[in-house]
Amino acid sequence: MSPADQFFGKVSSAQPDGSSQDEINAVNQLKGSGRQPDVLDVGLAVALANTKLFAPYQVASFGDAHYAIAKSFSADRTRTSILLLNDEQRNEELAAMLDGVPVSDHSRRSAQEMIERARAFKLQARQEALPLLVNS
Repeated sequence: MSPADQFFGKVSSAQPDGSSQDEINAVNQLKGSGRQPDVLDVGLAVALANTKLFAPYQVASFGDAHYAIAKSFSADRTRTSILLLNDEQRNEELAAMLDGVPVSDHSRRSAQEMIERARAFKLQARQEALPLLVNS
């Protein structure tokens, strides 16, 4: 099982043994079918030539802390405020990133699931990386 499968569940790759162009062709041919690939393995030149096909990759659910940053303007001053979000606020921000505003209950549940998966993944990674202690 690949690391992507471990974290995200079953990951679809339409052309796992194909060339970079085969992968791009699969994206275009399967678009909107529900069978389009979740991951691509393409060379840099092909990736750069097809950037319009790629969604921005977000890893907000993996952060140990989440901040909201806002600017306000008054007369001759610009103020920037930074707020450390609590768990509920973080979930709301992540849900808004997923689905826009107004935030739906479905996107809140999806955001919470992403945060929980990220926590479990990081915990497992930390546990596997710890050295084995042997009493001598």
